[in-house]
Amino acid sequence: MSYIGRTWAIALASLGLAGGGCSGQNQLVGSDGSKVAAAAGSSGGSGAPAAGGADNDGLSYTVYAQVNADNGKCLPEPLQPESHWLLLTMRSGAACSCSEPGLVPSPAGLTPKARDALQLAGQCGNQGQPACSEYCACEFPRAIGTSLIECKTQAQPSADSVGWCYVSADAGEPQTGLVADCPSIQQQRLRFMDNARLLADAVNFLAHVDSAPAAAPRRELGEVCSDGSARSVNVDETNIYTQSPVCGSGVCVANHFQGLVSCPYGQIAGAGECFLPGSTEAISRAVTPQLVERQAAIASICSCQCAGSGPGPYCTCPESMQCEHLIDDLGVGGEALAGSYCIPKGSAFNPDAPRTECVEPNCGVKHPY
Repeated sequence: MSYIGRTWAIALASLGLAGGGCSGQNQLVGSDGSKVAAAAGSSGGSGAPAAGGADNDGLSYTVYAQVNADNGKCLPEPLQPESHWLLLTMRSGAACSCSEPGLVPSPAGLTPKARDALQLAGQCGNQGQPACSEYCACEFPRAIGTSLIECKTQAQPSADSVGWCYVSADAGEPQTGLVADCPSIQQQRLRFMDNARLLADAVNFLAHVDSAPAAAPRRELGEVCSDGSARSVNVDETNIYTQSPVCGSGVCVANHFQGLVSCPYGQIAGAGECFLPGSTEAISRAVTPQLVERQAAIASICSCQCAGSGPGPYCTCPESMQCEHLIDDLGVGGEALAGSYCIPKGSAFNPDAPRTECVEPNCGVKHPY
């Protein structure tokens, strides 16, 4: 992924992981409900300066101090858009390779700012503590594929789900039920899947990329994408979109996907219930509903070519994905696209599987992307 020219904000100190409930004060607020730290470059509620401010590379940051870190995962303010946030976990020594299953290296330039936040949180660089330079920031990736669907819709995701996601009452059902135990003024939360043990006994941060919508962070492998048009895709097709502006890899794959990523329940012509992906511009044409078994989170995703008949180069699929043959070389042109692509594990197309059209609310919120 490329983050050159963007502004990062380290926005959450010591994210609490204990328990599933969300009662009481959240770790991002003081006992009176006010923020502990002010904007980047100003002083926090404790009198200590907030981490960040503009430095000589032109980046500026905002940090909120830890308060009651064991209160759970409810948040006092929305995190929107979700794609602008990364979850970092601090490591040291050999673990700075970020090669532990379930972690990936963080974007260049984030570790120094995470170290600043770590020191402000009182975890390094002070008397009797390790030097902050001994620490690095690894990324704990967002949920993708089936894990993302379960994270956004199910109260009890399966034991093999991994990653994290953000849910909010503002999105409506089924997410409203997932924040029902949060305080009325904190109706949003982070949800962590089965591999959240990677965050235990570590200091963790949310990092925010501050940029204009046109310069939004490009999406990682496995995250939802589309060609940006209003065209409904056919489940009997595989479409490879190259030079994708939303995917860091430049490749978006619609692997036997039906409908439109931004409108899981479809619409009849003229209904105005579907919007263009990433927009509030209504679509007038008819849109086919997605299929429960082939929702966007598993079948319309950022990918890369992992094998083929030519010399490559080919990518290595991340741990949460598998290399699957999608395009045959028919010898009539397009040989460069023929071959295998990374898809979420377990999402290979089965032509004999059921084809159940989405009916609200069985495919999540109405306007997810």
